[in-house]
Amino acid sequence: MESLSETFKLHDKYQLEMKFTYPLEKGREVNSYHVDTYLFFPCSLGLSPATYSREAFYADMQEYIRLKTPVVLLRGMTGGEESPLSKLEHAMRRLGDSPDAPDARDLYTERLKMFCSIMRSALRDEERFLERSQTSLNYRTLIENYLTFSEQILERFRSLRIILETPGTSAVTMEFFNLVDEFLSITANKYRYKLWYFLDRGNAQSWTEELKGRLVQQLRMEIAYRKERGYPSIPDPEGDNEELIYRESALKKVMASVLFLKTTTRRDGVLLENLVFAAAAGIAMTFATIITFLTRQLLFSELSILFFLIVVISYVGKDRIKDCLKGYLQARVRRFLFDFKMDIRSGFGKKVGVCKESVSFVNELRVDPRILKVRHRDYMAEMVSGGFGESVILARKHVWLSSEKTRGLFADFQVDGIVDIMRLNVRNFLWKMDNPLREVFLPDEEGNVRMVHGKRVYHINIIIKYGMAGREDSYARYRIVVSRNGIQRIDTFPIITTVNGDI
Repeated sequence: MESLSETFKLHDKYQLEMKFTYPLEKGREVNSYHVDTYLFFPCSLGLSPATYSREAFYADMQEYIRLKTPVVLLRGMTGGEESPLSKLEHAMRRLGDSPDAPDARDLYTERLKMFCSIMRSALRDEERFLERSQTSLNYRTLIENYLTFSEQILERFRSLRIILETPGTSAVTMEFFNLVDEFLSITANKYRYKLWYFLDRGNAQSWTEELKGRLVQQLRMEIAYRKERGYPSIPDPEGDNEELIYRESALKKVMASVLFLKTTTRRDGVLLENLVFAAAAGIAMTFATIITFLTRQLLFSELSILFFLIVVISYVGKDRIKDCLKGYLQARVRRFLFDFKMDIRSGFGKKVGVCKESVSFVNELRVDPRILKVRHRDYMAEMVSGGFGESVILARKHVWLSSEKTRGLFADFQVDGIVDIMRLNVRNFLWKMDNPLREVFLPDEEGNVRMVHGKRVYHINIIIKYGMAGREDSYARYRIVVSRNGIQRIDTFPIITTVNGDI
């Protein structure tokens, strides 16, 4: 069975992207996963609960939950009745026969988006595979097959257009087919460009130039096709290519929407929190009542000013006790609760799982020793912290998925996992950083002193503990090198897996 996996990468200059894939284990009614992310900040950045609130963290975090794209090899996109293209053709013929039937329209839209998403993943995975397969004795054949398959699939897909070209087909139906056609053309060329640049950088075989030439020919033919169809996404060497980039981004979101899940969010632990508050109020009221009763029975037999003052003071003490107990008990209870609870639902509203998450600053002395061991702060880092340690933020996430409900979301495509994508914007961590450039002086060969510039950077260490119920946990460490200009790079360290709970 596939294990929970994670990827960590730079999304842009100011955003980190963490992606977790939660597999569905056969034989389990409910699959449970946990992800604990520890962020270690240098004290010089001044991060604390007073300067960076829980609400600010959630505002900086953007999350998406979607189904894992069904895996189909490029060569399997068109072959057999169970291939994505065959299923799409069936839906198109059904719509052609009954263009006004809502079920036929929904099936057509779903399968068209699904075909597009699977095709995009197949092109991406195949291109990455080619970059890793340079040492293969069949490397040239692998590339030739990639070029042939991608070209044939596009031709087969475009040949289905005639199914919809009937008097009963609406303009919207045809327009959607054309948008998918345009996006597939853009996507095919995107990965052809990547392959061309890879071959140009490091593969000096005798046949390389021939295949690079074939790639360029395919690129030109695809651009000419988009011009012929009147699609606006034409690259312009002299322009800003705004239209191309906009349409590629917008169409990617539209096609992937078939895989995205909806979430409904509410606060977690509201009932328990109110019970805690009620307990605090009860204890405080008990104190005030006892003071009033004892004072009335033992010290004063009748109402007096002194008795009145004692009663007032007891009620003031009651309010203080209530507020102090509320804060104390809430802090203790919150350690075992989450901030939010999200129901994970399909596009049709069917609940398939639950996700809980929380974020808080934690005292470094209370951090799990295994996390600190993975953090592996060296002597230089200790010196930089000046003996004050680091500011630590812990973001917790637990996910529960129903295997049966999740697998049954699509009748004709197997769902075997969910992908959780999180993007963290680091802009709020940069305000107190020094100037990103500093002067550095050094002697030159002519006996003079020369001035150059050096970068002023800070290190943010991220430790991710993740795992599945009944499995050993894994630990991933990343060092984010940042300056006031944004993220400079990400340093990656080996994944560590526990054995019987020990590192």
